[in-house]
Amino acid sequence: MSDTDKPAIHPDFDGHLEYSLRDKTPDEKLAWLEMMMELQTELRRISRRQQTSVPSGM
Repeated sequence: MSDTDKPAIHPDFDGHLEYSLRDKTPDEKLAWLEMMMELQTELRRISRRQQTSVPSGM
């Protein structure tokens, strides 16, 4: 694929992530999705913890 054939996306993005899931099996895609959902849950947990903590010295 030449540079002129690449889709119009951010110039720093090499397309690796965009195309990586296409090559995965359905089971691999499901495992990836489950991992992303777990990550999102953990990020929400961290965000809630930060919102409820009171900064010291205030």
